[in-house]
Parts: sequence; C-alpha cells; structure tokens
Amino acid sequence: MITVEKIHHKGEYRIAVHFPREQNLIDKLRAIPGTLWSQSKSTWHIPYSKDAYNNLLVLFPGIRPVPTETKPKPAQLEQEKSNGNSYKNLYPAETKPKPTQIEQEKSNGNSYKDLYPKGDECNIFFYGSRILIFIRKELKNTNFLKGLKGIFFDKEKKCWSLANEGNNLLLLEKHFETRLKRKNYPPERLISPAVKRLMVRDEGVIRIISNGNRQIKLYFNYNKEVVKFVKSIPYAGWNESLMCWMIPHTEVILKEIKMYFEGLKFRIEYREEKEKKREPLVFKPKFRDCPKEYLDKLELKRYSTNTIRVYMGSFKEFINFYPDKSLNEITESEIKEYMLHLVQERKVVSS
Repeated sequence: MITVEKIHHKGEYRIAVHFPREQNLIDKLRAIPGTLWSQSKSTWHIPYSKDAYNNLLVLFPGIRPVPTETKPKPAQLEQEKSNGNSYKNLYPAETKPKPTQIEQEKSNGNSYKDLYPKGDECNIFFYGSRILIFIRKELKNTNFLKGLKGIFFDKEKKCWSLANEGNNLLLLEKHFETRLKRKNYPPERLISPAVKRLMVRDEGVIRIISNGNRQIKLYFNYNKEVVKFVKSIPYAGWNESLMCWMIPHTEVILKEIKMYFEGLKFRIEYREEKEKKREPLVFKPKFRDCPKEYLDKLELKRYSTNTIRVYMGSFKEFINFYPDKSLNEITESEIKEYMLHLVQERKVVSS
C-alpha cells in the first residue's frame, strides 16, 4: 500500500511518499523531477506542487493519503475541560516554518520580484550554496545557461538556479560582462570577514595592497577592460581564497597600475602591509647572464620593455640556481624543486 502526506522539511513543504522498499517502486518514483530521500524522516519525498502530485497519481493510481488523527469525542473534551485541562492543549501546536532567505528579504521590504530585470541585465542573488539568476528569456542566454553543469529552472521563484562552486561565477561574469549585477554577496561562511572588508562593491574604486614581499593585491568590482589590463601583467593570477588579483611587486609595475587607474578616474585606495621576511637569493661565483637567444625570442613575440625585463630577471635567477648545469641538463624534477624553493623558502606567491 502506498500512502502520501504533507510534511515540512528543511524550510519548505514537501509530499512524503510511504511505500514498501522495493527497487522497482523507487525507480518509478525517482522519475518525478525533484524526488529526494530524507535520512532524518526515513522517507522519499517529492515537491509540494500540482505537477509533482499529478505525476504521482499517474505512476501510482492507488495511492492513499495518510489518515488524519481522530478528534476526541465531545464528552471526552468536556471531561478534560471540567478537570481543568482545556481541550485546546490536546492539539499539537503548528510549528511555524523558518523563513527562507528570499522570504526574509521580502519581510525586510525587499521583495524578490524586484530581482527581475527591466532591461537586458542579469541579476544574480546568492541563495545559500546556490546562485539564483534572474534574466529575461532570450534564446542565446537560455542556451548558454543550459550549458552550465548542475543548473535548473526554479518554477517557484521563476529564475535559474546554479550551484555556487568551481568557476560557475566566473563563467557568468565572462558571458554577461557589465550586464551582470550582484544583488547581494555570498554568506559569511563562504568569505572570511577579513576578506569581505577588503572587497570593493563600488564601481570606480581600486584597492591596492602591497605586502612588501613582491606581492600586490588588487580589489575592484568586476570590469572586463580592467581584468584584461591586469591579465596583461606578467605572472598575474586570481586568488580564489582572498578574492583578489595577485601580481608581482615591483616599483615599475606599481607605478603603471596607479597611472592606469588614474587615467580611468578611479579612486585609488593604497596601503602597505607589514613586510614578511624572505631569504635573499645568493648567487654563486659562476654567475650566468640571460642567454641572448632568450632575449631574441621575447622580442620576436613583441613583448613590452617592462615585460621583457621581468621575464629575463626571473629566468636569470632560475639558471643561476643550477650554476654547474647547462640548460639542456636541467630536468623537470629540478624545475619543480626550484619552484618549491621560491614558494617555501623565498615566500614568493604561486600563481
């Protein structure tokens, strides 16, 4: 016999389906979209919607709702009342479900209806471990979103729902560019308070932090042209844990960065962190200069003068780490050993 009942599970109503644990019945039930197993309630449950319930009736025509509890007889109620026990106490109090994040936003005066864009913008709302995407229906946008792993359309909220993991957020930023608008930020548990204080939410602001250890941190609101400029800097890379761009620190690069943002009329917020101690690289007597062939190759690639200087300096340090070996004799394991030396002993940022 298969029975169903309405339950409240993890902040929302669901339809619990009770039946003998037979694999063929489980396979049939899982054909309904949104079917899940609850470990705490030891039952399968489906979305609390007409579509899900109609699908259930098609698969299991003989289902029956769970019988409701029989109310006490009037005589019994009067007896309880005469004993000083109001019959109202006999009925369990209905537990008010906790409001979801969007319902909480609505109670604060921020209805989720305000998240629907009026133009061609793409509004995103961080909802627990997922990203809610509010956008007008357009074929090119729909095809792009359907290509993302783990995405589905939430009919209740009338938006796309995407897991906030991997590079999903970066893919959205790359596709929608300046049309992407963040309506909130990930929960505190995903970003440390220290990092959140450094993040920039306003357009036209750049926060530059130098720790004096050949590292510069750049915090700014997403801008396609700015990202393109940062990527042009040698050894620049995105740091997921710090939520910023990391680049090597040199006075030349720092000056170029400031000049670039001054030209864009950005407000520059610059500060220096306490310098960490690092071991200087000690060259051995057999110091070797950078091979001319390497310089020629960089010039053929039309790199800028500053880029060539950075590349040659880094390569010069590498070849002098193994002064007694020719370039052809240096093995892959020795290259990895040198990179570990930079990260572990000299505290150079890895990117």
